[in-house]
Amino acid sequence: MMGSRVGGNPGGAQRRSLAPQGPALTAKEGTHGADCDALAAQEAENDARIPHEVALAMMQGVHGVRAFREFRKVTLRGLSQRTGIAPSYLSEIERGAKPGSVAALSRIALALDTTIDALTC
Repeated sequence: MMGSRVGGNPGGAQRRSLAPQGPALTAKEGTHGADCDALAAQEAENDARIPHEVALAMMQGVHGVRAFREFRKVTLRGLSQRTGIAPSYLSEIERGAKPGSVAALSRIALALDTTIDALTC
């Protein structure tokens, strides 16, 4: 369809507070799309949880890296220091300008206490 958008945030980028406010959802409850079905099943078996606020932000088009980073109350500069990744590259990943290498996503996931799959779902 011409002129239609797939995914993303049609209303433009908006800052959202991701401070913990409610119960965590299981991955199956907090994810969307067929690509996340396998992750949801795996995380449900391991009793892994994606925080409610993170799941909501991701469903609204916020990149998983940013959603987890803000939920953990880590600044872009702080994440850069924890991972050794340039803030500009982290910003490009969060904005979707670059997909992020497996090595970078692995370091980000470790720093944010989550999985690569949860970041990129």
